[in-house]
Amino acid sequence: MSSTRDGFAIAAREIHEKKRSIPQNFFIHKWIGRLMYRISMKGEKLDKRFQTDPSCNGFRTCEKVCPVKNITLEMKRLVWYHHCELCFACVHHCPKKAIQYSFMTRGKERYRNPEVSLKDRMRKS
Repeated sequence: MSSTRDGFAIAAREIHEKKRSIPQNFFIHKWIGRLMYRISMKGEKLDKRFQTDPSCNGFRTCEKVCPVKNITLEMKRLVWYHHCELCFACVHHCPKKAIQYSFMTRGKERYRNPEVSLKDRMRKS
């Protein structure tokens, strides 16, 4: 338990000091995490609960911020292609708050990291 607290203390200090170091075993943990995630979600369409409100203006911000190119605008409707990773960038960056995840995001506030601009977040097409 003490080593866990020490680890949290080190992480908190590095965050506070804005260090950008990568732990030595980071890549192994990331790979194992992705593998376990894919095994546990195999066959699951994670984007099946996304909906679009009529207030969608077709601005395509959601399409541009999706890191896995899972969203496109076709015939004035958003289409999800079932390789979503549930990052919710589309929900949080929609200028009209028109994208909902089931009933869970309806009427809720959106969040944007003040350290990351929308321009930085958008994929280069």
